[in-house]
Amino acid sequence: LYYIIKKKKKKKVSSSRKTISREAARKRRRVETDVFEDLSRLLPLQPSVQSQLDKPSIIRLTLSYIRMQTLLKEDAVLEDRSSWEDKPLHGMYHRTITEVANIKKSYQ
Repeated sequence: LYYIIKKKKKKKVSSSRKTISREAARKRRRVETDVFEDLSRLLPLQPSVQSQLDKPSIIRLTLSYIRMQTLLKEDAVLEDRSSWEDKPLHGMYHRTITEVANIKKSYQ
């Protein structure tokens, strides 16, 4: 009899822990979704495209945007050099532009 009572209490505790854990996971996912929506709104994209982005695309586009901004700032600093041959070549230019083009193609 003692064993049966103890087992029922254990199931009850386990069930409440699962409920608490489930609710915490829902809250984390909600917060995560809100953050991704905020981040996608900051990207310079049309609203119709923003609404169709999934989380990995938002991250890729954000990284590409940051890379482009960084490269443009570096390029502005290097503008005072005498010729284009003196400027360092950035492989990131091509990579970033290709990433943005591929993502744009997938939503057309």
